[in-house]
Amino acid sequence: MISTLENKQIKIKVDTQGAQLQELILKSDQKNYLWHGDSKYWGRRAPVLFPIVGRLKDDKYLYNGQEYKMTQHGFARDNEFELVNQDKNYLTYVLEENEDILEKYPFKFRLEIKYTIKENSLVTTYKVSNTDQKEIYFSIGAHPAFYWPLEENEEKEDYYLEFEKKEKTAKYLLENGLLNNKKELILDNQKLLDLTPDIFKDDALVFKDLKSEKVTLKSRKSERERL
Repeated sequence: MISTLENKQIKIKVDTQGAQLQELILKSDQKNYLWHGDSKYWGRRAPVLFPIVGRLKDDKYLYNGQEYKMTQHGFARDNEFELVNQDKNYLTYVLEENEDILEKYPFKFRLEIKYTIKENSLVTTYKVSNTDQKEIYFSIGAHPAFYWPLEENEEKEDYYLEFEKKEKTAKYLLENGLLNNKKELILDNQKLLDLTPDIFKDDALVFKDLKSEKVTLKSRKSERERL
């Protein structure tokens, strides 16, 4: 089920399947900033990554001597959430364990995702509650895909990431979706990281020691930006 939120400046759509954002439209230009999910390239739009971010070796892990299987980025993105609360400014979705999930992840939990619109902004919050009688283990991540470039007269090279603070950091390299303990310097006391078509040729950019708490996607040919 897809639900819509809008005000005078912004409009969003969210699907209960995966609690996944479907559209992010600014009314000032009527552009959808979110990727449209063309399965020829990548069929998702903004999946929620839970209870793992990334991939397990051979898609399996051991807990208390028992083997469990879990595919890349976990199961939340492939499960139906319940829309538990809604008003004119927000939508709140919940996922809890079920029989199928417990076969992959032997922990009881409550995952709550809230989408809130305010003026021309969307704020997404994640809350994970331990409803089990034991310690649970998890990670959580967002994976929104934005159009790049957004305008017809732009090239991918016109875009860059602007970090909140100057960073001196390396990117950790991935091999078959797994960290391989290799790294290379990518920012040397800089705030700007230029984007090119091949910057993601070795998969995602993984950082471990950033000082910045936010990063903004910007274009040198446009005033639009995405935080």
